[in-house]
Amino acid sequence: MRFRDICQIASGVYRETVTLQCDDVSLVAAEGEEVILTGLDKLDAGWTLVEGEIYKTLIPGPVLQVFAGGRRMERARHPNTYSVDLLRPTLGKAAAGQDAPSPELSWIRSPDIDLPGVSWTGAQVWILSGSRWVAHTLEVKAHSADTVFFLHPKGGEYHYRIGPGTEFYLSGTVAALDADREWFYDPSAATLYFNPPGNDRPRNYGRSKVAGRLPGPCASNGHNGIPGQRQSNP
Repeated sequence: MRFRDICQIASGVYRETVTLQCDDVSLVAAEGEEVILTGLDKLDAGWTLVEGEIYKTLIPGPVLQVFAGGRRMERARHPNTYSVDLLRPTLGKAAAGQDAPSPELSWIRSPDIDLPGVSWTGAQVWILSGSRWVAHTLEVKAHSADTVFFLHPKGGEYHYRIGPGTEFYLSGTVAALDADREWFYDPSAATLYFNPPGNDRPRNYGRSKVAGRLPGPCASNGHNGIPGQRQSNP
């Protein structure tokens, strides 16, 4: 294609990555056609019940997001969130905490994270501390009852102080998968764990649920659709 060319696209669902080699090229749907460009891959693999309402399937990564029934599912986390506003998720608040310069460990304490049979060691803690300028996602180095410990790159600095009221959430472990609409991906085993909406069975998702769409579970691998066109998650 050349500068300022217009490419008309036929009706269909396109799950692919396209790299344009020139500037100012227009991609448009052909007249009367419906074109959907999506960065999502449909999960056609079979699902196996793990326990309770949790299912698993093998899928090569990476998996950045999961959709089902046309809705974004939530990465397994604590506390759980059902907020549709990505800028205002549900967050926990520390009862106490202390930051420290590396290699000393910073920590937060919250009674809510002391869950039966759950170890947060090796998981991730998202934390918004101090002046709330920057959030950090950090590896949990140790966990004891209601306290998690981690290395904070800004520990000891005034604007990143940790204390009572510091906002956080925990993720990055299958142990956090305890509510419907949540998912967790284990890259070491190339396995996706999923608790479907309404505790339904993943195989029950199909074309009939939403006319003209395939609302079965879909996973994003980070390959985005082409800007300027309609993007969906069929």
